Amino acid sequence: MLTMEIICLLILMFNADEYYKNFCLNCHGDVLGKEKSKTYPIIFLPGSLIKEVTKTGFLPFMPPFQLTEEQLDELTKYITENSKQIYNIDENEINSSITTISIITPTFNKIGNSQLIKQQDENKIKSNSKSHVKDITVFVERGEDKIWIIDGKEVKTIFTFPNVHGGIKFWSSGFIIPSRGGELGQYFLNEGILKKVNVCQVIKNVEVLEEESKIFVSCSIPPAIIILDAQTLKVKSIINLHFQPVSVVKTKNNKVVVILPDSIGIIKSNGELLFHRVPQNIVSVLVEPFGEFIFLGRVQSIEVIGPEFNEVFSIKTTSPPHFFSSAFWYDKGNFYTAIPYLNSIIIVKMFDWEIVKSINFPDFVFFVRTHPNTNYLWADSGGYIYLINKYTFDVRRIEISGKEFHTEFSSDGSLAFITSRGENGGIIILDTATQKELSRFKAKNPAGKYNLSLRTKPLALLGFDIYKSKCWGCHHPTKAAFGPPLSAMNEAMIRAQINHPKDKMPKIDLSEREIEALVEFVKNLKHFFDLSENQN
Repeated sequence: MLTMEIICLLILMFNADEYYKNFCLNCHGDVLGKEKSKTYPIIFLPGSLIKEVTKTGFLPFMPPFQLTEEQLDELTKYITENSKQIYNIDENEINSSITTISIITPTFNKIGNSQLIKQQDENKIKSNSKSHVKDITVFVERGEDKIWIIDGKEVKTIFTFPNVHGGIKFWSSGFIIPSRGGELGQYFLNEGILKKVNVCQVIKNVEVLEEESKIFVSCSIPPAIIILDAQTLKVKSIINLHFQPVSVVKTKNNKVVVILPDSIGIIKSNGELLFHRVPQNIVSVLVEPFGEFIFLGRVQSIEVIGPEFNEVFSIKTTSPPHFFSSAFWYDKGNFYTAIPYLNSIIIVKMFDWEIVKSINFPDFVFFVRTHPNTNYLWADSGGYIYLINKYTFDVRRIEISGKEFHTEFSSDGSLAFITSRGENGGIIILDTATQKELSRFKAKNPAGKYNLSLRTKPLALLGFDIYKSKCWGCHHPTKAAFGPPLSAMNEAMIRAQINHPKDKMPKIDLSEREIEALVEFVKNLKHFFDLSENQN
């Protein structure tokens, strides 16, 4: 047992500056946030959060530090006091940094079932990158600072964009690229045009409100929300914050919400931020597809808050969840989510707010994905892909090479894109139904993959599930069957038929959420089916 004399001696020997350089600098950059970091800097974070994460860890990314309470206080004090520096955001400087580049589609050399990049030219005036917008998947190759655009199984375009980890957001004309270096990109799919603007030092994430032609950029350094015009990328307004934002997200009725470690703010139409205080130390956030409830990840708990920011559900944990890779689906009148947490996946029945299953794996689980056209949750653990039956929760493992993670699907769910690590790493494209390999692309240090339809239509995907469960027997998406095709129906017709069925249609009891999701699916059929099919 340590005596008071030894404890005091250890405290005197503890040098916060040296400790930070030896244990924090490599991942988080210098304490002023000036140096580029592997992960997000810890400047402008609450001292209580810094201390809590340092004490308990942020597994699987960061281990706990074996420090005394006094040493934790000294390290926290060193970080918070040394990071008190004024960072100015200059609107004119942001606007003057806007540039435009034309991108040309690279050529490919096909070898067996693999396609390897042969050459690439990013400086041509004319672009050949016109794409079939429905099935676009964007892939980040961190090792080469590249963005790939894949159309179905074919790579259409590759261009350079540095310091991108993930966080791609789509809009009708293309997608938005946030970088940890503070540069934001706006790619126009049909024109092959890339616009860029230097927004701040470090971008956390972005959200798009296309109806108002706004891009909301959450910045870690300096802590701020910068609202850009979605057409010109010029600054519309700037909201300064007291802490780094955890995220900026969109909820029901296109309400834009800013999550801070100690509060939640609603951005009003005039650009003001209306704060709601919550218990401190939020580190991650997830909005369910209906946009009604927000999942908050804290260092030692998961909490769900409702429309009035009231807590409706909570789970005690020992480390924050990996919210950004959760999955949603529907079964027998209920909506579910699967949340990766350390070496397990927690299955939660939403709106009843109860845990129905916790499935353990041999190693940390980073991602879980699904699609209405697969009966499985596709999860990764220890370099293997596992298939979890969404209805029985039985688990089996896919044998590829044992270096795979992060599944993404094509719009119709027929293709599964798997990231492969190692010397021959890249993207593996599987047939979703058979799990057989169809193609493989080499890439260095691959990161996130983002499908346009899956990332922009989460509620329609739940409606797709409901359609397969309740409507498929009589209604084809594009052709007449026992009933009219869904493509010939509108929202009013669907609601009328469900509430007051006629023409031999049976009475189907659906909740308002089920109807809302089904209507959203029908409104977005073009994202999942070819509506040019013969409907007679």
